[in-house]
Amino acid sequence: MNKKLCMLIFIGLVMFISACASKPLWKSDPHLQQASNDYYDATISPIYIFNAYKGFILNIHNKTIDSITVDWRNTFYVHNGKKQGGFWFEGIPYGEKKKPVSPDIIAGVIFTKEIYPADLTTLSQIAGAYVHEDMKSGENGVHLTVLVEGKPITETLTLTFSTK
Repeated sequence: MNKKLCMLIFIGLVMFISACASKPLWKSDPHLQQASNDYYDATISPIYIFNAYKGFILNIHNKTIDSITVDWRNTFYVHNGKKQGGFWFEGIPYGEKKKPVSPDIIAGVIFTKEIYPADLTTLSQIAGAYVHEDMKSGENGVHLTVLVEGKPITETLTLTFSTK
């Protein structure tokens, strides 16, 4: 009986200490970044999963009466001022994440897409699902290229991630 009681107390202490151990909490400054020009407004906000930033929600508001096109071949993930490859998003087979991606045509007013840095996206052999690695602290963002009547219009939107 004594052994069982000691074991229960030990397990309880381990659980209590584990619960008290703090994980770093991240913050984004700002939480939403905006860019605007004559043709479109764009915003990014971070996607926070399992205590870390993994990707972005990209919103584009088409200000024109014509269609505009997101040029994924010239849109890049930016970390600390350097382009770090393209983006992965739903609909891209894992084996093709490094290949040129077809553009998205924005015929309406609002376009929204969850995007993840392709270099930080892997396929889990265990779960058979996509895993998004954590973006690192520092400046993280999107170098966005939108084609308006065939002409590239670029905007760079960045957020600064840090631990609290």
